Amino acid sequence: MDGIGRQKFPEKLSGVFDCARTADHRLFADAPDAWRIPHSRSNDLPVQALAAAGYEILSTSPVAGADLFIKQRKSLFVLLQGHPEYDPDSLLREYHRDVGRYLRREREAYPQMPHGYFDAGAAAALAAFRERALVERHIDLLADFPIVDVHGQSACAWRPQALRLYANWLSLLAQSRLQTHARAL
Repeated sequence: MDGIGRQKFPEKLSGVFDCARTADHRLFADAPDAWRIPHSRSNDLPVQALAAAGYEILSTSPVAGADLFIKQRKSLFVLLQGHPEYDPDSLLREYHRDVGRYLRREREAYPQMPHGYFDAGAAAALAAFRERALVERHIDLLADFPIVDVHGQSACAWRPQALRLYANWLSLLAQSRLQTHARAL
């Protein structure tokens, strides 16, 4: 939209990362100061480039960078690099897909496990599978991909924040529409 070039990460950024608000805005009404949110992407829009182009950075992550940022034009543009809409198993499904791509030789490197997402037992099972896949690289091995539970106690810990964000966003849209309608009268 503003000609900001995406910067490719050396490895895909995937996982659930700590984020914190960096500015006050009505999008964060009744929201905590910090939360965890999934990110899954190969590129970045750096905070400095966004700010230089007039975006207001509302939340960031020390690892994932800009999380949520806005720009007022005729309407308010709300942009996210994270994925508050993800289901509890979205990162697992993406990881499974990327492992399949490795086994089919569509990518050279075995994918990194999503950061901060799996419990110790799941991480150990997936690490053991990785070691086997590095030695026995063929697509048939994908049938032995470990079945791990990501629906435990911390599953979708980002959901309350996501619902709050979307509710606040819809409220802002409704308020803007009412103001536009009132000016037209």
